[in-house]
Amino acid sequence: MKKCMAQSDEHLTVVNKAWMDYAQRTRAPLGKKYGKYLDKVPDITFGVCIRGNCLKKMQLQKDDTLVNAISYLLELRHSLQKRNDFYMIDLISKLEKIDKENTGHMPLSLILETMFKLHIRLNVPKIRRALSHFRMIIDEGCATENVNYHDFCRLLSVQETLPPVGNIGVAPEIMYNKETTYRLFTSDLLKKPVEGPTYKKPSQNLDDVQLSEILFPSFSIQIGLGNSDFNCPRDKAQMERIFGNIISTEEFETIWECLMAEQKEAKGQDGLASVSQFRAKMEKKTPPAN
Repeated sequence: MKKCMAQSDEHLTVVNKAWMDYAQRTRAPLGKKYGKYLDKVPDITFGVCIRGNCLKKMQLQKDDTLVNAISYLLELRHSLQKRNDFYMIDLISKLEKIDKENTGHMPLSLILETMFKLHIRLNVPKIRRALSHFRMIIDEGCATENVNYHDFCRLLSVQETLPPVGNIGVAPEIMYNKETTYRLFTSDLLKKPVEGPTYKKPSQNLDDVQLSEILFPSFSIQIGLGNSDFNCPRDKAQMERIFGNIISTEEFETIWECLMAEQKEAKGQDGLASVSQFRAKMEKKTPPAN
């Protein structure tokens, strides 16, 4: 308004076009309210939000009956202690007179009726909720429902320790289940790392290993192979599977026949050969490179 009243002599205000476009988009005419502010940043939620069981209705309407029952029980214990016309032994003696069979149990309604005769009025729903929480009602919900009146009197006495209350709050199943951007980025930390290749442990005895092999192990020892793996007798199928990609089939047959011929002369191994023997025979058959 101050700018409108203090214009130039020619009643002309020169402004930048960019500023004028911005003013038309964001400012309302003089004396009117602008309906919507276009430059307002929208509500943005980073990450995927999963709708859980914890709703606004659950937060506003909590089940606090147990909390109220425990609070009422604590107030009742202190109020009975302050009364000059009430003694706990009188209540116990009256209940024992009613219990002619000396079972120690009677219905809750009969206990409350006896207390009413002693001018003690109780909130029945809250007392029942507290007894149910402490599991002091036997056969709850049945026709034979009873309460141990000695335990009930101990519960009302402030001189006795109150049983463990435990967790009296009702919490939803999922307290916080929002997947934020940070949690999505760091979700890989919860994954189990990929296990590397497992190598077979050397099966040879320590007597077969030389000191030089321990200090400077070869590649075969590092991957789990030992001297016994090279000196173990094997049949033709295993040897062909080991050397099949190294030499041709004709060369393999020739070397194998030579090994079998030598074994017949030596009378040993019965058609078996080790990798070391086959490799030694293969090196003899293969001419050295120039």
